Amino acid sequence: MKTKKEEPDRVWFEFDKPVDAMHANEICVKANRMLARLSMTGSAPSQRFEWDETRKAYCYGSEMGYEVLADRGKWFNLDFFGRAP
Repeated sequence: MKTKKEEPDRVWFEFDKPVDAMHANEICVKANRMLARLSMTGSAPSQRFEWDETRKAYCYGSEMGYEVLADRGKWFNLDFFGRAP
């Protein structure tokens, strides 16, 4: 919940519960393509979604670190993604 005007507006992305690991990986591929399109670079984003089969959870991050998305979702900065082209 936004508490101050100075905070960015946000958007929530939530993924369906996958049927299996293969389905989860397909969802991650699509989500990472979506991020590439939204960032307008056309290349793979530095941070990306992955499926952690051990934890049975989606993760978001990079080689430098990641977060486990226990609720299958992630807040993103709408001010960034909603900026003018």
